[in-house]
Amino acid sequence: MGCTNKVTVLALIAGLVVPALALAADNDHATIQVTAVLATNRAKAKPKAKEVDPRLHVLKSQLRRFPFRNYKLLRMESYDLRRSDQCGVELPGSRYLQVTAVERTPQYLKLRIILNQNNRPVMAAQVSLQGNSRVLLAGPRTDDGTLLVAIGAKGPR
Repeated sequence: MGCTNKVTVLALIAGLVVPALALAADNDHATIQVTAVLATNRAKAKPKAKEVDPRLHVLKSQLRRFPFRNYKLLRMESYDLRRSDQCGVELPGSRYLQVTAVERTPQYLKLRIILNQNNRPVMAAQVSLQGNSRVLLAGPRTDDGTLLVAIGAKGPR
């Protein structure tokens, strides 16, 4: 499946996030966290300053790399997955994210990610998260802003 909308996949690898990958005692088990963020350029108090929702503190360094001024948390969900388990997340704009745990080893977590809009796939990817990594998806712009979705393993803080 290809991208029918301009969806950019950015893999932000090791060192950019607080330790995010907890090695479970059961190698076939992982807890993932899916975070949906609305990114806009609407000026608020300080027109040139970046305003990041304080609940997004773990993603703050990654969000600085994007050209937006405001980041608002829309949704943050955690899911406990074993191999072949799936989870689904309703997203704004008639979007639905499906994440499937493909494989789990002590070194990495392999996920299959499908983003649907209006019941049609607009993006499909398979990613391997290693160590301190997560994947950040940036969707097409809408009148409200741009939807960003971070998917990573949830570990101890």
